[in-house]
Amino acid sequence: MDLTVTTRPFVLPFWNARIAPELLAGRNVLVAAHGNSLRALMWRNVGITRTAQPLAEAQEIIRFWHRYVMDKIFDSPEGWECQNLLTTSLLVTHAAELRKESRGVHYRTDHPKTDDAHFRKHIEIVKAN
Repeated sequence: MDLTVTTRPFVLPFWNARIAPELLAGRNVLVAAHGNSLRALMWRNVGITRTAQPLAEAQEIIRFWHRYVMDKIFDSPEGWECQNLLTTSLLVTHAAELRKESRGVHYRTDHPKTDDAHFRKHIEIVKAN
């Protein structure tokens, strides 16, 4: 039995830019707001019961936040945590979209059956060059 999956390249939008410390004022409020919104989004759209449309919407929203947050250099662990949560959330949402089946506690209403022939394996997502 083959236990590997080849997936299409998945590009994470990363940028490296320095911003002046004075522009970071109030940044912790931004980070906290994103954390609460991200938690709610993931529970609502990528939680236990999943469907294609909410998964696609979640990816679109997370990519929007990526464009706003990922190019910042934070002075605090909370900022780095926000960037890590956005990256992880995007990867989880993408993997959930790729798995067109129900498995374990994750139920796809649009794909209610388990599909061992195509998905009894790990999904590997690698950074595209």
